[in-house]
Amino acid sequence: MHLGLEYKWIALIIINIATFVVSFDTGLVTLILPNIARDFHADINVTIWVPMAKFLMMAAFMPVFGKLSDIKGRKRYFNIGIIIFTIGSLLTAISSSIYEIPFYRAITGIGSAILIVNTRSLIVDIFPANERGRALGWHLFMVYLGHTLGPALGGIITAFWGWRFLFIILLPISLVTLILSYLMIKESTKRKQTMDWLGSLLLVGALIFTLIPITFGPQRDWTPLDIVITEFWIPLTNIFVDTFIYIAIPLVETLIVGLVLFTLFFISQIKIKSPILNLKLFIENKHFSSTNLQALLIYTSHFSIYVVVAFYLGLVKLMDPFWMGIILAVFPLVAAITSPIGGWFSDRYDQRDIRILAAGITTLSLLLLSRLTASSSIEFLMASLILLGVGVGLFSPANTSECLISLPSQKRSYVNGVLGMMRYAGQTLSYAISASVIGLYLPTQLFLEGGNIAAEQYVLGISQSLLFSAVLAAIAMLVAIVIRPRNNLPVEQKSM
Repeated sequence: MHLGLEYKWIALIIINIATFVVSFDTGLVTLILPNIARDFHADINVTIWVPMAKFLMMAAFMPVFGKLSDIKGRKRYFNIGIIIFTIGSLLTAISSSIYEIPFYRAITGIGSAILIVNTRSLIVDIFPANERGRALGWHLFMVYLGHTLGPALGGIITAFWGWRFLFIILLPISLVTLILSYLMIKESTKRKQTMDWLGSLLLVGALIFTLIPITFGPQRDWTPLDIVITEFWIPLTNIFVDTFIYIAIPLVETLIVGLVLFTLFFISQIKIKSPILNLKLFIENKHFSSTNLQALLIYTSHFSIYVVVAFYLGLVKLMDPFWMGIILAVFPLVAAITSPIGGWFSDRYDQRDIRILAAGITTLSLLLLSRLTASSSIEFLMASLILLGVGVGLFSPANTSECLISLPSQKRSYVNGVLGMMRYAGQTLSYAISASVIGLYLPTQLFLEGGNIAAEQYVLGISQSLLFSAVLAAIAMLVAIVIRPRNNLPVEQKSM
C-alpha cells in the first residue's frame, strides 16, 4: 500500500494522540495509587487491582478485537475503542469506593484493548516496509511520552486539584481524537473470517480466576479473601445506598478453577478451526513465537516498576506527589527518547540482535534496582531507571516490527492482538507477581504511616521482587538467543 506522504503522517498523528491518551492514563494511575489507597483506607493487595483491572481486560480482549477488526474494519473498532475508553474514564473520575474503581478501570481496559489493537496495525497498513520501523518508533515515543507525562503532570494536578481531575482532562482530548479519526482516517480492507467466542470467554475466565489468587494468596496464607461493601453509590447521581455485602473468595479453589479453564482453553484452541490463539503459529513461525514470548517475559519483568517505585517513594522516602511524579517520569521519558532510535536501528540492523541487546540491558537495570535499600540515594534510583528506559526503548520497536511482519498483512490486527495480549498479560502478571512477593513481607494494613518496620519490610519485599524480575528478563534474552529463525529477514522485507 503506497499512500501519499500527507495522509500517512496525518493518520499517524491522529493514531498517536489516541495512543498517548491511553498511555497517559496508565502513567497517572501508577502515581495516584498511594493517594487512592489512603482516601479509601485500602491496602496494597486491593489497590493493585486499580491498574490490574485495565491490563487484565486488555490482555483478555486484544486477540478478540484484533480478529474482529480484521473482519469488520480497523478504523471502525479504533473509534469504538475511543468511545468505551472515554466512558470508563468518566466513571472512574466520579467513583466513590475502592471496589467500584476496578470495575470502571475494566471498562477503560476494554476500550483501550479495542483502540490499541488497531493502532499499530493501521500504521503498518499505511507505511511502506522501509519506513515502518521509524513510524513505529515515533508511535512508541508517544506511548512512553504518555507514561512520562502521566506521573509528571499527575503529580502537579493531584497536588492542586486532586486525583479525580486527572481523568476529567482525558475526556475532551478523547472526543477530539474521535472526531479527527472519523473524518480523516481511511477504513482498512475487511476480510471474511470466523470468530472463536468460546476460546475468548475461556481465556477471560482463566486470566481472572488465576490472577486473583496469585495476587492475594501468599500474603493471606491462602485463606479466603473477604470483601465487605457497606455502601454503594449509583454512578452519575448523588444517591448512596446503604448495604451489607459480604463475599468470601476461596483462593485455592479459585486458582484450581483458573487452571482448569486454561486447560480447556488450550484444548479448544487445538480443536477449533479458527482459534483465537493459533498454537501452531508458535511452533511453525519462529519469528512469531520468539517475539511474542519475549514480549511476555520483558513486560512481566519490568512493568511493575511503576507501582514499586511509587510506593517506595511515597512510603519509604515520604516524598510528596510532585517530586514522585518527576522521578517516576524518568524511566518512560528515557524509553520515549530511545524508542525512535530503536526504530531507526530496527530498519537497518538485525532485529533479533537488537532484542537480545535490549533484554540484556533490561536485566542489568533490574539487578541494580534489586539493590535498593531504605537509605539508597535518589541518584542511584534514577540512574537505574535510566538504564531500564534504554533497554525497554530499544526492545519495543524491533520486537513489534518483527512480529507484525511475521504473517501476511490480512492477519495484521490479529497478530497485533496476540502481541498485545502477551504485552498486557505480562503487565498484569507483573503487578500480580510483584504484589504477591511484596505482600509476603508486609502486614495486612500497609498504610499505617510512621511504621519503620513496615518500611523496612517493604524494601526487603521489593528487593526480592526485582531480583525475580531480573531473572525473567534474563530468560527473555535467552529466548531470543535460542529461538533462532532459519532466515532472520522477514518475508515482507525480503521482497523489497
